Amino acid sequence: MPLTDTGSPKPPPPPGTAYPAIASWYGPGFQGHRTASGDIFDEDALTCAHRSYPFGTRLEIENPQTGKECVVTVNDRGPFVKGVDLDISRGASRAIGRLDTGSVIVREIGRDASYIRQARIGNISGKGFYTVQVGAFTAPENAEHLLAGLKLGYSDVRISGVVVKGILYRRVRAGKFGRLSQALGLARRLAREGYPAWVVRGY
Repeated sequence: MPLTDTGSPKPPPPPGTAYPAIASWYGPGFQGHRTASGDIFDEDALTCAHRSYPFGTRLEIENPQTGKECVVTVNDRGPFVKGVDLDISRGASRAIGRLDTGSVIVREIGRDASYIRQARIGNISGKGFYTVQVGAFTAPENAEHLLAGLKLGYSDVRISGVVVKGILYRRVRAGKFGRLSQALGLARRLAREGYPAWVVRGY
């Protein structure tokens, strides 16, 4: 079945529009792991996690209490806490003087186009349905983090395991399609959002 949106938050205001949001910060426990975009998380970099902005979106964030501001790049999915709109890195929280959960002013100011990817076709030989592979990991926490991020906007996402040369890889995949064109449609959507997306055969 094709994927359907799962009721993710309302789209943010148009670019350039300032709006209030609730931000928290994250870092401990994530350092060195892969974000949903594939970047290696650096808690001191100026980055953030958001539920719906495409990866590479640049957000200007201001702390109204201090007047300090910084520009962060969306490279992860989250937050997973009700009532919180975005998770900013420790580096960003320090830059605006906000090391707790509280109000910020957000403005979208552009996008780093290097995060836009091309949908690709992998191994589609043989029989079986078509699916889109978004990642393959030896570290289970990386696969689970990507899966959780995808679930914010998509249904029918899953992890499947495969052993290659004695090593277990956890493949994060989306959708099951009878036609190649259907799988390519999803792959292109994911690639525009900033995910790596390969159409492969599933069994």
